[in-house]
Amino acid sequence: METFYSIREQKKVEPLSYQELKKWSDTFDVMGNPIRLAIVVILYGNSVLLEGKHELTFGQIMSIVKAPSKPALASHLHELIEFGLIDKRPVKDDKNRVYPIYVLSAKGKDFLIDFGLKEFIEKRIADTELHR
Repeated sequence: METFYSIREQKKVEPLSYQELKKWSDTFDVMGNPIRLAIVVILYGNSVLLEGKHELTFGQIMSIVKAPSKPALASHLHELIEFGLIDKRPVKDDKNRVYPIYVLSAKGKDFLIDFGLKEFIEKRIADTELHR
């Protein structure tokens, strides 16, 4: 097996396996859409702002990401759920009506960490809070 070297750190780096490359390729396919990326980012950003609460309703997500239509947003949410980046949970309101909320999954948080987006989001929020 061929060994690669990291130019930046001048050390040996093992090549990625086919399974690892496939995982990243699949992730890029799902997260390559700006609306789906925005959904994951806002769910995490919401958890930072609200200290752990990272759930949003369909309507809240719709108003933030400005999806072209409700069916389009539903399709994006479905794809993120199927890929495991977000979860959908039922909740009851005070009138006993059940509706879904959407939350970032552990896999979604790992995605943000792997791509350095977690720190970027946290810094962006901190910078915004400083300028209020």
